[in-house]
Amino acid sequence: MRILKISAALAVSALPLATINAQVVASDPESVAMAVGKAGYLAKMQNDSFGDPQIATKMSGWNVTINFYGCTNNADCQSIQLSTGFDRTSPMDWKKANHWNSNRRFGSVSLDEDGDPFLTWDVILTEPVAQSIFATALETYDEAVGDFGLIAFEDQAEKNSESKVKTETSDAGDQS
Repeated sequence: MRILKISAALAVSALPLATINAQVVASDPESVAMAVGKAGYLAKMQNDSFGDPQIATKMSGWNVTINFYGCTNNADCQSIQLSTGFDRTSPMDWKKANHWNSNRRFGSVSLDEDGDPFLTWDVILTEPVAQSIFATALETYDEAVGDFGLIAFEDQAEKNSESKVKTETSDAGDQS
């Protein structure tokens, strides 16, 4: 009986360690969704237009999609890509995107056919990765999303404030 109590106590004490060392692998999308949730982010499982797994979340106030790649028949995926689109009113200058890519290690920017920037980051998850390492990857991408979110619209904010100043100036002139 004493051995049974000791075995039970050891098993219970090992549970938190097993949770901390949970493994994340692309071939198990639920493990990715659970890891996203454990890192403090929303994790809504869905499927993309091809039927492959996909997770919707938010980081730094922006919508983020986690796409699964290298899948065979919508399963056994090899990697994920974190992706955030920024819908601008006018196309972003490619030089600004290029500047980001030249100066930032994490997160790559590309422009779609409308000139809207997309920030992406690929993570190879063919082999299991510890939850703590994956959480660090998510935090790093979250930081990049926040930083790029400021840059993505800074020229439009300047135009909006310039036109607001012009409008206020012309309105003030009309009141005299």
